[in-house]
Amino acid sequence: MNDDGFRDSTNGDEQGVPGLSDRVPARCLTCWYIVEGLSASACPECGRAFSLSDPTSFTRNPPFVLWRFWLPGLLLAIVCGTVVSLLLLMYAPIAVGLTFATPTMIGVLAGYGRGISFSLKILVGIAAGTGVLACLLWLNVMGLLCALMAFVVGFVPIIAGAVFGLLLRKGLKDTHFSQRAWLPLVVVAPLIVGAVERAVGYPELIEIATTQRVLELRRSEAWRRLAFYEECPGTPPFPLSVAGPKPVRTVVVAGTNGRRRICYFRKGFLTKEVREVRPPTRFAFDVTEQQIGEERSVRVLDGCFDLTAVSAEQTRATLTTRYVAKLRPRWVWRPLERWVCRAVHTHVLDAMEAGPPLDRAPYAPEAPAP
Repeated sequence: MNDDGFRDSTNGDEQGVPGLSDRVPARCLTCWYIVEGLSASACPECGRAFSLSDPTSFTRNPPFVLWRFWLPGLLLAIVCGTVVSLLLLMYAPIAVGLTFATPTMIGVLAGYGRGISFSLKILVGIAAGTGVLACLLWLNVMGLLCALMAFVVGFVPIIAGAVFGLLLRKGLKDTHFSQRAWLPLVVVAPLIVGAVERAVGYPELIEIATTQRVLELRRSEAWRRLAFYEECPGTPPFPLSVAGPKPVRTVVVAGTNGRRRICYFRKGFLTKEVREVRPPTRFAFDVTEQQIGEERSVRVLDGCFDLTAVSAEQTRATLTTRYVAKLRPRWVWRPLERWVCRAVHTHVLDAMEAGPPLDRAPYAPEAPAP
């Protein structure tokens, strides 16, 4: 067996081991078919010639099974990654422990494996990270949109972890330190990071996302076309089209004069209540309830539309969303959150610009301004 765990195709000195031929059958060098006891001089499976009197024409080594080298590491990384992620979600914020330490641990477990190339180790690490996210989604402890962003964020740490795992294995081969004793340390490391983050704590942080566009509409017409995201027709842009909550219907709460609406999704709902109406310049609302599966990552506070006349036929629409950001570190997650907010705003603005006026406004049925 070579350094990578592969068995050599030639039988070498093993042919001379007393009694070995009685225990291990002869196999074809090409397809590993058992040729022991055959009367023919060619393999019936692939046709390769052999002679039992010529030890170089066959092998007694068992066939090399590639999955035995990558599957154990893959399963180990998925199990450890899922358990560690669940523990961190239970007692720690979504911060460095989950953002960096956990995917790095998954990469280390994949990179430490033997018998496969480094590129395959990278693939195993990415597959393990995907498996962990799938488990968290199945357990309903993470929303699909957050999982998609976590996959993007974890890509680099997984590769870095695979490199570290490869170097660690090579380094430990030349020492007397156990090559397996390090495993608990690697698995526990994200939990230690999470414990520190829990002790330190993070203050609540409110983020503001704004999108502007000049619409080829009169301001009065733009005002008539105001609509909540859940009421806009068509398919929203990526990533909402793939991983975003899917709106089902919007229901007006009785006795609120149209100012409170419950927006239902395939999984969960949002409750929105109109806070300010100043036709035709400003429309603002609060999100009083949120249950859409993304509560661990974000909590939407409110939103508003501001319409400013640019000319008689043009209106500048400014959409603003405020939300409580729960993901750390902010320099990693903020661009992805802004990307999602921009997709929400773009979908609303596209509907306002291209769609016909609604038969009702997203507020109490007041007459539109001239």
